[in-house]
Amino acid sequence: MNNSVFRSKRFLFGIGYFIVLLAASFFVGQHHDLFFSEHQTLIMNEKGEIVKETPFDPWTAPPFGTDRQGNSMFFKLLDGARFTILIVFSICAIQMVLGILIGGATAYAPSFIRRGIEQICQVYLYIPTILWSIVLMMPLMVQSGQEGYRFSLILYQCAVLVCVSLPPLILAIGKEMQWMNKQEYVISSRLLGAGTLHVFRKHAWPYMRETIVVLFLQQVVQTLILLIHLGFFEIIIGGRMIKTDILTGEASVHPFVNEWSSIIGLSRDELIHAPWIALSPLVMYMVTIFVTNAMIEGMKGSGKWRMYSVLNNK
Repeated sequence: MNNSVFRSKRFLFGIGYFIVLLAASFFVGQHHDLFFSEHQTLIMNEKGEIVKETPFDPWTAPPFGTDRQGNSMFFKLLDGARFTILIVFSICAIQMVLGILIGGATAYAPSFIRRGIEQICQVYLYIPTILWSIVLMMPLMVQSGQEGYRFSLILYQCAVLVCVSLPPLILAIGKEMQWMNKQEYVISSRLLGAGTLHVFRKHAWPYMRETIVVLFLQQVVQTLILLIHLGFFEIIIGGRMIKTDILTGEASVHPFVNEWSSIIGLSRDELIHAPWIALSPLVMYMVTIFVTNAMIEGMKGSGKWRMYSVLNNK
């Protein structure tokens, strides 16, 4: 394994970005009252006249302004970062485990089984993952709007997100394994009596480790993009809740957690009057995707790199 791949400045910068973002998010979450207990909803001049009222724009309350309740969008996004990042990382980690198991089994399976699985996965590439996600999630989202938060809903949503992006990953890892099995040193090892487990442990896995990390980061990017799309369709991770203002009696819909795509989904109507409420989560998504892509390019640019992955050809 070429350790220099993981020592590139862009890769290390990305690691630092995620560590700092998660640390800040947990800090804001642990001191929630410090950042969200007091809300300034009005700005008055010296005469006591109301100059501005919430939501405040980014010029009045930098860097991202406030929502209609007076909450700072910056701290709101920091609070939700841990949910977004950990959900995405968990989904992609499960995808990688399943992809390695199924893709590896496919590579060593009889040819007719391998061809059948590959054909199914290739057909799946022509169906947008967002379409599968909407079809599978939307009915439960309608129900969750009436019942509120359910942990089983989160598990179901995560299971859907794992499955919709799994076939391309199985195909990619299967192709990598097949390429590995055709190499002379693997063939020689088999001729000397090595079994499948020995070949995988001694030859395939050391080669695949770098590839697995790149595939994982690619899946992170794709899952982040998928969450953005789901947000615009108001598919909220964990469901939503309805809060009633004590003073005005007005009811408003809120996500149970400040996950970024949830903020986007429930802020679509603000695009005209207070666009920063819906666009600030997009900025965080863009920065995170940019950093993740920089990590991938940093790994690929650190030395010789060969990757059969069909994900690179999209």
